[in-house]
Amino acid sequence: MYMCCWTGCYYINIIDVPRLTPEQVKKYKGDFQIIADYFVQINSGREYIPSTKKIQHTDSMLKLMSVLTKDMRYAESIADNSFETEGTNMCEVLDRIVAQGEARGEARGEARGEARGREKNRMEMINNMLKENISIEVIARVAKMTVEQVAAISKKTAII
Repeated sequence: MYMCCWTGCYYINIIDVPRLTPEQVKKYKGDFQIIADYFVQINSGREYIPSTKKIQHTDSMLKLMSVLTKDMRYAESIADNSFETEGTNMCEVLDRIVAQGEARGEARGEARGEARGREKNRMEMINNMLKENISIEVIARVAKMTVEQVAAISKKTAII
């Protein structure tokens, strides 16, 4: 395919990377081979099996992958500068991305669990105070709730 400009004709080879065959991908060298392999595998509908080939320009490649895939996790994975400047492979990159996602998920789960635990303790405290016939006004003040909220809890638990 070619393109003509005002100054003359320029010939440009355009590559439709996702439609390359695995044999064609092997002809490419360097980081482009890893990127082409990624898109060929994704386009074929298979699950991506990362290459063990070492990435030569880790920072640049992961930034490019973020742009091409519209997935900022690639760029975020290099934000902490813990990758070696050379010698990383896609397995390590994807392991890092998965680990970061798991850490975020664990943190959210722990926060939710702690919040549920606090709420459960609070409800137990309110129920115990209701069983001891402490006034709803005092319970509301201690539990930092409205009188109506404490009254609703007491009706729900049928203590009063």
